[in-house]
Amino acid sequence: MAMRMRADPLAVMQNLYLVEGRPSWSSQWIISAINTSGKFSPLRFEITDCGEKTVENVAFKWVEGDRGKKVKTEVRTKVKVHDFRCVAWVLERATGDRLESPPASIELAVKEGWYTKNGSKWQTMPEVMLRYRAAAFFGRLYAPELLMGIPSQEEAEEYTDLEQ
Repeated sequence: MAMRMRADPLAVMQNLYLVEGRPSWSSQWIISAINTSGKFSPLRFEITDCGEKTVENVAFKWVEGDRGKKVKTEVRTKVKVHDFRCVAWVLERATGDRLESPPASIELAVKEGWYTKNGSKWQTMPEVMLRYRAAAFFGRLYAPELLMGIPSQEEAEEYTDLEQ
């Protein structure tokens, strides 16, 4: 894999994580891969303060039902947050066009269940998590050949936790 990517094997080993047996990239690797690809100007981040919001999260839990049978139950939670929105962007070298990621936001993190899970870094370091998520969105959209379909470590941990 490292040879096809034209990446140093040691760098790959230092930035490839296994989460529940599945490979994932460190977010620093994703940003570095985009920045060193030669296709784009360095990745930049635009953060917008969206103010205070109350955001609803809808999750599902399996609970004991009749005769010991598990039943999928909807759980709604409202969370008051100070929302920020982050877009990762570059200038494409070939065209000069500004390319932007889909926005990552605290509101999105709450709705997806990332913000409220136990030990969430979204609560303690939201600006870093916004940048990491926006970079991953950008990479999958504009440079999938660099990420090879492998999610960021943070995404893999969040999705794995939500599946359980």
